[in-house]
Amino acid sequence: MPIVSLTHQDVYREASLSLLESKTTKTLEPLDEIIGQDRAKQAVAFAMSMKEKGYNIYAIGANGLGKRTMILRYLNRHQKEEQTVYDWCYVANFKEAREPKVLCLPVGQGSEFRTDIEKLMTKLVKSLPLAFDNELYFARSEKLKTQLSQKQETALAAMNEEALKKHVSLSITAQGEYEFVAMNGEEPHTEETFMALSSKERAKFESSINHLELKLRNLVRELTEWEDDFSEKVQKLNEETALSVIAPQVKGLKEKYQGIPEVKAFLGDMQKDIVDNLDIFLQASDEQSELSYATLEKKLPRRYQVNVMVSHAHDNFPVVVEESPNYHTIFGYTENATYKGTVFTDFSLIRLAAFIKPTVACC
Repeated sequence: MPIVSLTHQDVYREASLSLLESKTTKTLEPLDEIIGQDRAKQAVAFAMSMKEKGYNIYAIGANGLGKRTMILRYLNRHQKEEQTVYDWCYVANFKEAREPKVLCLPVGQGSEFRTDIEKLMTKLVKSLPLAFDNELYFARSEKLKTQLSQKQETALAAMNEEALKKHVSLSITAQGEYEFVAMNGEEPHTEETFMALSSKERAKFESSINHLELKLRNLVRELTEWEDDFSEKVQKLNEETALSVIAPQVKGLKEKYQGIPEVKAFLGDMQKDIVDNLDIFLQASDEQSELSYATLEKKLPRRYQVNVMVSHAHDNFPVVVEESPNYHTIFGYTENATYKGTVFTDFSLIRLAAFIKPTVACC
């Protein structure tokens, strides 16, 4: 067939703009289809329709072919499974520190719960020291000390009075121990004056002192029991004072998250743990307190932080794009904190892995 030359009229086709329904492309809906690549589209559509687990889609090709665009469009169109989407986070296990707990929360409430706990801790850091630094607490504490002191003095005075009747005095050594001393009138016997006594008088003193020491041992046991009772009363006072501050705050959070039993249980455990570890809040200069704040953020005590691992803005099927795939971003990692040369880590320093981000339910 011979080659025929074409004129510009032959290769040009005039388009009639009157046939277009819109005057500008701004009013047109974006194209939601991939132009060309029919076999690739069929392969992706088939792969997305598979229900079984353990399969992956791998797209390869030159830059600019629209691989990412195609995959994302099919993912966004994908009909999600009938499965509720949750946020989930790590919190402290106060019974076993090496085994943190996982909390499941409705979509969007993971970050909100973390914020609520941070606000609670901020309030407690300020309000707990004030609760233990007021006249009411001092008055109740001093009353307990006075009661103990009076009880001890009365018992020791009675013991000393009984000893004086036998010409023996109860005294305290430089080491803080009680001892009985034979009296020579108003003054204690020296070794010389005591040896100058007759053997009958010395034996009488020794018998009296032995009898008094037996009573003293029983009294010392009672004094120890009274001190233990005093410590328990002070502990109870501290707990009541702390709970007067903590309980109303925690109660509000329990009411807010009353539909989530795991969160309510955690809040109850956290309240008990705060009462058991008041030193964290009351002794800011104490080494243990400093260690409890030795995190990278240093905002609040580590053991009460909420480490949100998965947070969804909505309940749509989660799609995650990892721009920099490497071992740490894919599988996650755990950061370390340093305190006075000691490196340590805990649940609050666990960092998210990319393969966990699209998780819709807790383990």
